[in-house]
Amino acid sequence: MRLNVLGVRQGQRAMVYGSLLFLVIFYGGFRLWPMAYSIVLSLFNWRGLKPIWEQQFVGLSHYEFALVKDALVLESLWRTIVFSAELVIISTVLGLIVALLIRNHRRAQPTLRLAYFLPYIVPAVVSGLLMRVLFQPQFGSVNALLNIIGLPSQPWMASPKSALLTVALVAAWARLGYNVILFLAGLDQIPSDLLDAARVDGAGAWQTFWRITFPLLMPVMLFVVVTGTIAALQEFGVIYAMTLGSTEVVGGPVRATTVFSILLYLTAFSEVGGFNYSYGATLAVILFLLIFGLTLIQFRVMRTRWEY
Repeated sequence: MRLNVLGVRQGQRAMVYGSLLFLVIFYGGFRLWPMAYSIVLSLFNWRGLKPIWEQQFVGLSHYEFALVKDALVLESLWRTIVFSAELVIISTVLGLIVALLIRNHRRAQPTLRLAYFLPYIVPAVVSGLLMRVLFQPQFGSVNALLNIIGLPSQPWMASPKSALLTVALVAAWARLGYNVILFLAGLDQIPSDLLDAARVDGAGAWQTFWRITFPLLMPVMLFVVVTGTIAALQEFGVIYAMTLGSTEVVGGPVRATTVFSILLYLTAFSEVGGFNYSYGATLAVILFLLIFGLTLIQFRVMRTRWEY
């Protein structure tokens, strides 16, 4: 009997260790190794024709050129920050509003959950292609609806002034369901006794939300903002699909939607950038450092302001 118990325990340990080993190999092979290889690649002048060890070692010259001399990098960095701010603000505010509206509709929540979560599970490229048709200036459904209610048509993706906001709206729509799920989970964790006590004391809906609901949602808000920022800084599929073939080059019109991820793609994987893999790897490392730094800043600022 004792031998059987020991055998079962050894089998369980072997299964646990085997599962952990698989996860380590998977994470190392598909996460850590590409990151490490990108860092090494950025130190060489490699364009894919010969082995990397036969290429010229350039050290940090690619980083110096990108951060000091390349105007396109600095321009795309600023555009990325603007796009990320628009996307995070829109998706967070809309997600909170939708969660508050459907919170008390328990019976309708399964149907509503499918409606607002469906855009999140649809591939970004598919969403972008669909929205490119809907936001078409001449024959798109969005302008048709605006005309019905008496508003003028908008250029949307045809104008450099509105293109970035347009893709931010589409990306926010695609992310809405994820944020709603998180906010609904946060709202369910708020004790109903606090809300009932506030109503008994004469607090209105706005006072209850601002002084009780909103502060208690801060941990969820922090998570939504941080994950939304990370996703926004890496956004590629929606922008690629909405500008592919509809403008002079991906990231148009006139580079209005060329955020950092699009610039990275054009540099490393297109004729526009000359298939410069080393410089593309440099941009990838810079993007990683940007995401890492902004995430640390967000955690520090939001915890300092609202943790209690």
